[in-house]
Amino acid sequence: MTIKNEDPDDKSFDIGPIIDVNETLVSIRYFSPIGFLDEDPTLIDWNKITLINFDDRYSNTLSKYLRERKPKKAI
Repeated sequence: MTIKNEDPDDKSFDIGPIIDVNETLVSIRYFSPIGFLDEDPTLIDWNKITLINFDDRYSNTLSKYLRERKPKKAI
């Protein structure tokens, strides 16, 4: 899914699978443009959301290439 805040003073764009939804927050697992999933969830306040898209071409295409970052090796 994609989540946008279209407020000109506070624009944001988040993309990723839904982790949790409650009365105050939406939690997603954000992924980067090259397909890496963040380890920690991104928490988004409901009052910062103006547009939500499900099943759109952009997120469907990118989600095919999602992957976890490899852990860094200790030296």
